[in-house]
Amino acid sequence: GYGGGILITASSPTITNCTISGNSAEGSLRGYGGGIACYHASPTINGCTISGNSADRGGGIHCRLDSNPTINDCIFSENSAEDGGGIYIYSYCNTTISNCTISENLAEDGGGIYCRTYSSFTISDCTISANSANSNGGGIECYYSTPTISGCTIIGNSANRGGGIRCWGYSPTINSCTINGNTAEDGGGGIYCESGAGPLVDDCIISDNLADNGGGVFCDQSDPTIINSKITGNSVEGENSVGGGIYIYYCDPMISGCTFSGNSADKGGAIECWVSNPTFSNCTISGNVGHLYAGAIRCATTSNPIFTNCTVTD
Repeated sequence: GYGGGILITASSPTITNCTISGNSAEGSLRGYGGGIACYHASPTINGCTISGNSADRGGGIHCRLDSNPTINDCIFSENSAEDGGGIYIYSYCNTTISNCTISENLAEDGGGIYCRTYSSFTISDCTISANSANSNGGGIECYYSTPTISGCTIIGNSANRGGGIRCWGYSPTINSCTINGNTAEDGGGGIYCESGAGPLVDDCIISDNLADNGGGVFCDQSDPTIINSKITGNSVEGENSVGGGIYIYYCDPMISGCTFSGNSADKGGAIECWVSNPTFSNCTISGNVGHLYAGAIRCATTSNPIFTNCTVTD
């Protein structure tokens, strides 16, 4: 089924100050867009509450096939789906989302937002909170897509990988965001990057996140660029946990102008490198804790990082 509440095809309606609640999209194969489904459509959605809807993909809203909606000042809450509890964006869509609250949505992947396959979206000045994913991307899941995430607060989300954000392939831009208090059972409490993802993370605060490994950031065979950011107060738990601030695994990220402080792990309180060759420049690494060893930095198993103009202190 398509569009449990509203189906928009090849049209550009304006929807303002509406409540879209308690709808469901079901079908013999899949249901798309519990609240709203958009196909080749460019609606403008202002000041709406989209809550308690369900579908297989896009519990709150599903956008696909060259749809370019503009969504402003809306609330997406308590929606559920297999993929994209709040919002699902798929196949050459360019969605603009601003000043929205996306909270308490549930999915297998992409609790708050799922952006997939050659799609991009610009999300700015939004709060993405208390969403959960059983697998990946509690707040946001970026799968072969290139969103720009700017000025957002991503807080209190949870997943198996990427409590706040998971990036798989391609290169999203994440700037001037606060990524705080997210949790991941496996890795990447704040951000999980894998399979060739190369996000640019600029001027962000990544703080007080928790995971089994890579409390703040987990780089898994990916090469992000992280600049001018604060990675603080993150931690990992579990036996032989590594990389309280960042865990760098089989990859070569570039990290510059960053502060690592107050992070903790069994090994590599701030930074853990495993078969990796990252580059660090102009960073301050201070006051981190390694419960077993390497409070600041551990370089293991043929890792050859380069540190230039960095300060490492207790």
